[in-house]
Amino acid sequence: MVSWHAVALHFADRGQACALLDRDARIQMFSASLEALLGWPREHVEGRSWIEALAPTSHAALLRARLDRALSGTLRAFDCEARTPEDARFNLRLEASLVGRNSEQSLLLTVTSAQPLESQGLRELEDMDYEIASSVSDFGRLLSIKTPTGLTRSDVASHERCYSVIHGQPDPCPDCPALQRGADAWPRTVARRLGGRDDVYEVVTADAQDDRIRMRLRRISEHTLGAIHESKVRSLADAAQLSERERAVLTYLLMGRSLADIGTILGISTRTVKFHQANVLEKLGADSRADLVRLVT
Repeated sequence: MVSWHAVALHFADRGQACALLDRDARIQMFSASLEALLGWPREHVEGRSWIEALAPTSHAALLRARLDRALSGTLRAFDCEARTPEDARFNLRLEASLVGRNSEQSLLLTVTSAQPLESQGLRELEDMDYEIASSVSDFGRLLSIKTPTGLTRSDVASHERCYSVIHGQPDPCPDCPALQRGADAWPRTVARRLGGRDDVYEVVTADAQDDRIRMRLRRISEHTLGAIHESKVRSLADAAQLSERERAVLTYLLMGRSLADIGTILGISTRTVKFHQANVLEKLGADSRADLVRLVT
């Protein structure tokens, strides 16, 4: 049995920000120092999982992997991000130690350093480069991982799959570029909206390398992605020497507007729009509107 009295003395004697977690990572005790640091009242967090109560959504899967290792006794210290009620962020350095015996063991997390993170929009959504196994039986197993804040292969267990650690789901992503059918050319890239965020996209590129696949994940705002798209359209238009009217028609074609709508917007007839569309297709070497979309994606 855990000696709650001994644990309470440990909290009081050290005077540090600490929390005690059960085997399911639920918070059993939340010290006054940690309450003061993060701003969450004890009644809000005690009885809830650390991940649910304190972790930014984008870090949940990575933190779950680290807590699992800490609970197994194989990880003694690690970094994690924690949020405040105002949604500010702290980077916490945590010392992990097991207390109690066998099935009654709990995990004591002690904050050894805490650094506030400035609001940087997508700061909590880390870009990363990682390698995965490519064989059918072992697909998705993480071989290496690297992020700007220093996460490395040692932070995840050897059996972990990329879709579990990075995306927090039990199966491979259905639109994973590494699984695209009928696409022999490498590298392959997909862009998708980040779950729970309407203003953020994930751009994932896969490139085959012998027995592994190198993955490159970048998370960017909708505004930035739009700017990249506009830049590519502008470059294509410049290279093909499109006229101003042809550029305008191209822009609206890529937006999915009908020929009639384009005519109304530009104040020209549908017949004239068709004429400009034919010129655009010819100059860009495209056979259809779908071909135009392919050129800029």
